[in-house]
Amino acid sequence: MPAVLSQALCMSLVPAISEARIQNKQAMLSGRSAMGFKMAILVGLPSAVGMYILAEPIIKLLYSSGLEANELVLGGQLLRILSIGILFLTMVQTMTGILQGAGYQNRPVINLLFGAIVKVVLTIVLVRIPTLNIQGAAIGTAACYGIAGVLDVISVVRRTKPDIRFLSGFVAPIISTAAMGAAAWFLYGRLSASHGNTSSVLVTILAAVLVYAVLLFLTGALKREDMEYIPGGGRITRLMTRLGLWRP
Repeated sequence: MPAVLSQALCMSLVPAISEARIQNKQAMLSGRSAMGFKMAILVGLPSAVGMYILAEPIIKLLYSSGLEANELVLGGQLLRILSIGILFLTMVQTMTGILQGAGYQNRPVINLLFGAIVKVVLTIVLVRIPTLNIQGAAIGTAACYGIAGVLDVISVVRRTKPDIRFLSGFVAPIISTAAMGAAAWFLYGRLSASHGNTSSVLVTILAAVLVYAVLLFLTGALKREDMEYIPGGGRITRLMTRLGLWRP
């Protein structure tokens, strides 16, 4: 699901960045690149934290009828490791859209190649360690996207010079994600003690999404001008305007 959202974001960024490049407007290019970077953080960070916290419950929800208890635990451990790579995967897809729109189509491919090499080497080495075994493959995958994501961010910063706002681009998303993660951890712990895993996970995820969305607006992480880059952003803008939270 995070990959679906970031892919949609990537598709919306390519024409926006291309327009700024063709018109040779550096300020527009920097602003839209910064917007893409912030959107990647807003999508990837809560997805990674939420899946890390609820890794084992999610595995139980999906595979409780097909796996043994020890296999469910191992599946949760693997998903927890892979969740670390979600933020970087989101970065890879979003930064790829920015670089492609800016005319550097080959750079994301080269960066991902470096990540793939790291994945292959780490997987070969780590899966041979008895205490890690299959977890080594998950670590290799997370490292692959980590390397590629960092290289893509460096490439974007060098080539488009994004005007990233520290408070709305970093601080506000981190605060919102931390509060969402705490709410998810607390709520699932309470619900799972008296309800089944399936209902507890679904209610917790829904509540976490609502908490995160509200906090994005309260902290100023998500603003009216951000909506054009979000699928369904027009409907959100109309709703917020109708509620009187944004000016027409």
